[in-house]
Amino acid sequence: MAPGAMSMPGVRILSARSWSSSTSTSSAQARDTWRKLRLYVKASPKALRRRSSRMAVMCTPMDATPFNSPSFPKSEETTKFLLDAINDNFVFDSIDDSSKLLFVNAMQTKEFSEGDWVIREGDAGDYFYVVEEGEIAFIKRGRSPEGVPIDPPLQVGTAAKGSTFGELALLYNTPREVSVLAVTPLKLFRIDQRTFRSLLMSQRCRVRTELLDLARKISIFQDLDVTTLGKLVDAFSIVTHRPGERIINKGDRGDVLYIVKSGKVRVETDIDIIVGEGECFGERALITGEARWASVTAVTQSSILCVSKGVLEELLGPLDRAMKHCYLVTLVRSIPMFKSLRRDEVDRCVRHFKEESFKKGDKIFPSEKFYLIKEGRALMMSNKEVCVEGTSGRKLSVEPKLIKLVKNDYFENLLDSYQEDTDALRSPADSMDKMNENTIYVEDDMVCFTLVASDFECVVGDLKTFFARSLDGSDDCVRSKNKRKLINLNKLKMHRILGKGNFGEVWLVTLSNGEDKPTPYALKIVGKRQVLKHRMVRSIMSEKNVMESCVHPFLMNMVSSFQDENNLYFVLDLTLGGELFDRIYPKDTSMNPDNKAWKASKFYKSFGPEDDRKALSRYGMAGLGVRQAVFYSACIIDGLAYLHNRRIAYRDLKPENVLINEKGYCVIIDMGFAKIVLDKTYTMCGTPEYIAPEVIASKGHDHVADYWSFACVLYEMIVGHTPFFTKGIDQLSLLKRIFKSQYTFPAALGSSNGNGLNEALCHWKDLVSRLLKNNSVERLGNLRNGVDDILDHVWFAHINFNEFRNQNNPAPWVPDIGDILDKSHGKDMFRKEVFTSKISDEDQAAFQDF
Repeated sequence: MAPGAMSMPGVRILSARSWSSSTSTSSAQARDTWRKLRLYVKASPKALRRRSSRMAVMCTPMDATPFNSPSFPKSEETTKFLLDAINDNFVFDSIDDSSKLLFVNAMQTKEFSEGDWVIREGDAGDYFYVVEEGEIAFIKRGRSPEGVPIDPPLQVGTAAKGSTFGELALLYNTPREVSVLAVTPLKLFRIDQRTFRSLLMSQRCRVRTELLDLARKISIFQDLDVTTLGKLVDAFSIVTHRPGERIINKGDRGDVLYIVKSGKVRVETDIDIIVGEGECFGERALITGEARWASVTAVTQSSILCVSKGVLEELLGPLDRAMKHCYLVTLVRSIPMFKSLRRDEVDRCVRHFKEESFKKGDKIFPSEKFYLIKEGRALMMSNKEVCVEGTSGRKLSVEPKLIKLVKNDYFENLLDSYQEDTDALRSPADSMDKMNENTIYVEDDMVCFTLVASDFECVVGDLKTFFARSLDGSDDCVRSKNKRKLINLNKLKMHRILGKGNFGEVWLVTLSNGEDKPTPYALKIVGKRQVLKHRMVRSIMSEKNVMESCVHPFLMNMVSSFQDENNLYFVLDLTLGGELFDRIYPKDTSMNPDNKAWKASKFYKSFGPEDDRKALSRYGMAGLGVRQAVFYSACIIDGLAYLHNRRIAYRDLKPENVLINEKGYCVIIDMGFAKIVLDKTYTMCGTPEYIAPEVIASKGHDHVADYWSFACVLYEMIVGHTPFFTKGIDQLSLLKRIFKSQYTFPAALGSSNGNGLNEALCHWKDLVSRLLKNNSVERLGNLRNGVDDILDHVWFAHINFNEFRNQNNPAPWVPDIGDILDKSHGKDMFRKEVFTSKISDEDQAAFQDF
């Protein structure tokens, strides 16, 4: 990846070697072309071939244009034939019968003569096919070890009636891997990607909306927030019952909740009760665990949603606690002191709450603790003035007095030394700001939720910094946006090109501010015409908005952005240490030796004296080493956690998208696929080796798919390859292995035997296996504690994330960057490209918010 680079579609890195430019027309492939070519190290042919198998892919983005699905009438016999054919294809495994019928109806016929080419190797994939009549042959050109095509092409297989091919075209845009020749006269049925994905997305969205609406109507779920409700819906399974079929037997163990999606059921008691659509039964079992008190039988054909108590508790915890937790989060978010926190931070604070009881007559001396009254009442004597908002919004002075504290009032003294600058006690129930006077008199038995300062600090970091930030009244993103430099092209000095490609260039620049040693930046220039041509406007705007909203040491920092008539400009911090890929797959294992300070560090020694690579070689693994993997994965998961807490799904995590900064820490770059996801998104994108099963299945995914990708990277850092990759595997076989979660750990990996590195490898295996859950509902990071379950995993036992972000600890390797502005590197002449025609006002309007 080019220095300072966030993604630039189709960039080609310039080096001493001459490289041919990419000819791919796919926007996702254009984005990835430059990653094959290195500025830091000239990659070996083997490494380049390895990179070529890891290109990012993406389906054609869906626009807002209404889509009318085609429908071609078919006989009952033909419909059954097509349903049988697609049922044997893994792409359709997770699709319900009604959706499959829609796809069959949308298929149209296409005929070929003997000797015709149906598709050619290397062409853009467009259709998925079912053979109705005739025979086909699959033809593929062989390649030499250097990747050069070998003639003549070889026949690698045949197929006849009922066979299917071309399924990758339904998932994403990718060149055909084989040619298909009509051996006999041929009749095919086919469906294109847009039709398939439009039908699938509309069906999935409709069903999900129905399920969310049903769940909202259930009284026990009404206090759950939207995010929690969405997780609940993901856990539902749907079971169909015939009329007269028994659903529940009286006396059975009660551990499942049922919601009637369609149909009617009868609850058999002294007076039978009919339960219809949108109603539930069995809810008592979720809270009490009692045996079933009545039998339930289907009256009509019924579709029933089911969720077990065990699954619910994995996702939400005990339901009564989950409801209380959601209520508390809503209440606490209304407190001024917490308003600057993100929802996930408030969520973590509430998880630290403890209940404390006080008797009538008790005195409370709040020291380094926050109190929220759950029940009861108290009095506080205030010798300081109390501020009450007047009708005009101004604050009026009031004489000191006794203040009554009741349910939902709160008081705190989290930071004594900072108290003079903070309002210590306020009430969400009214507009009164009540000042702390250290002593609270309990008037009636009282129960409080309490939060100690040390737990609060674990969430927000240094308390003095937090309170100063709270007084500022804005969050990190707003402050960062306000501080972004106002830069235009005239203020930048152009030094030389760092990267070049189909969409534009990356330049080394400095800001002309009169300093003796100006700070260098990377200037990414993206041509508007190319963005419009490849329909990437939404993607480039999303990338800019995501970067603008993120401020984190392990995420690429955008210093500024601006535009002119022809181009979009990103000013980025330089990150010059190369990719994590080059640390995992070094050209020469003797280069880039470990940092001496690293080996002398407390972190390094905490794993014992054994060498990392020696420990891995014992199990036949060829990765980075345990210590390095812990260190680098801590950077990655902390950066992801920051994104996810802002509802941003990253969607293309891989070592090529992680750079090493000047201190040796990881920085996640390339926000081109990153997206704010409030519920689910259905765009197929990412790099095949790292794509989660729910993305392949087009079930709808969110940030939880990133945890699957993170597990793949973590596995790769230890083993030396991704979990589903095998030598020579084609993309279709790779996706099938991912879809079925077919991977293994080294057979010899067992107990720790008291060895620090062995013990860490056992923790690594546990973490990876809990992240690579095929069902995203069960995946670590998506359970009741969210990403904290990953951050708190024993694999990261030696990482204090609040300290780790300061980047003060020695890193495994620190790049020798030198003087990037050294004139010996040469200088390029910057010339603005001249265009004969202007971009229309309508097209320019697409960039108005850039």
